[in-house]
Amino acid sequence: MEKVNLLRLKRIYFIAMPIGNQQDMTLNAFAILKTLPALVVETAKVAKKNLAALKIEWKDKAIFSIKEHRTLEEQENLLKALLPQYEEVGFVVDAGMPILADPGRNFLSLGLSYGIEPIVLGGISSISLALVYSAFPVNQYYYAGFLSQKKDQRHQQIYRLKFFKTTLVILESHHRLKRLLLDLKKHFSMHLEIYLGFALTTSEERHFRGSLREAIAKYGAKKNQLPFVLVVDNRKNG
Repeated sequence: MEKVNLLRLKRIYFIAMPIGNQQDMTLNAFAILKTLPALVVETAKVAKKNLAALKIEWKDKAIFSIKEHRTLEEQENLLKALLPQYEEVGFVVDAGMPILADPGRNFLSLGLSYGIEPIVLGGISSISLALVYSAFPVNQYYYAGFLSQKKDQRHQQIYRLKFFKTTLVILESHHRLKRLLLDLKKHFSMHLEIYLGFALTTSEERHFRGSLREAIAKYGAKKNQLPFVLVVDNRKNG
């Protein structure tokens, strides 16, 4: 990578945003977010809406969407443009923690390559919430994240998950809940104990605890409109 000589940028804050309830933001993250002159965001429209809900004036900030800088080269060019202009910038996603299940890893790595240490301001996470709500053992767990959208690869991933005899966390888009449950049916026992956390921290928050068979009976015949996290107790699965 070709480095530039003028390095004014000293800090990039990776800031957790609320996933539903706007009050679920740490005081530290809120205070720093208010002062930052520039933000790299997931979606500009959503970021402005979130800032307005937090009563933070977004018109005073330069906002750059990472979705408009998808490739590594484009993100490096964005970082180069920020280097001489600002001493500190923030990175936020639409909801939750950057990098965990959202964009941000490449931008963090690029910052490190330019000698800029990231400062991570944690907060609410649907993953940790779901793990606690599940009531499954969490002294150890395996985070599978989002599975492949390609059928063969997805089934290979699910097949491999059978051999992790621990608590599993799986993410998926809300409209693919039925498909995910039916895919699990092909590789796991119908007695598999699962937890589904829907729209966590929002007024529509819902919880399901039961077997895979019961989940398919309840959610297999209708469209799901709520974001969810799936937690699986795979300690006893045959």
